[in-house]
Amino acid sequence: MIDTLLFMILFFVFATVVYAGWSFAPWVPTWKKDIDRAEKIVDLKKGDVFYDLGCGDGRVVCHFSQKFDCVGKGIEIAIPLYVIAKMRSLFYKNATIYFKDLFRANISDADMIFIFAASRKMSSKLICKFKKELKPGTLVMSYVFPLEGIEPIKVDKPDRKNAIYLYEFE
Repeated sequence: MIDTLLFMILFFVFATVVYAGWSFAPWVPTWKKDIDRAEKIVDLKKGDVFYDLGCGDGRVVCHFSQKFDCVGKGIEIAIPLYVIAKMRSLFYKNATIYFKDLFRANISDADMIFIFAASRKMSSKLICKFKKELKPGTLVMSYVFPLEGIEPIKVDKPDRKNAIYLYEFE
């Protein structure tokens, strides 16, 4: 009986990781040096709302919430990553992590969003969500991959480094 219960729990946890990778993107940690680069190309103000969609271990949302004294909201659906992000957020007064599917989360209060969208399909799905929900002037930062069909207002790509694309939605 205990073996069956343990198997079911492990299967469920593993299934959330697979679902997260399949529905949006696999977890790829953001390098600290890239987080430092990202913070230099935005101007968040105290009280602004910053989302990290598919926040993984929470390092980006926690960093930005502390650096800019903004309201950090991380959304994650993979249980192991959610637990890590939730524990990390306990040490940051303005960071909150939510266990949600990012496509079902209401992000209309965002001033800035950070994403890692690893495919064109996800990029187009996100763009549709952004156009429906975001208020004019909301910034979207895409790590590594561009949003297809939209012109960035800023691109940071030093030689042989991961690109950071910044967009403004109207």
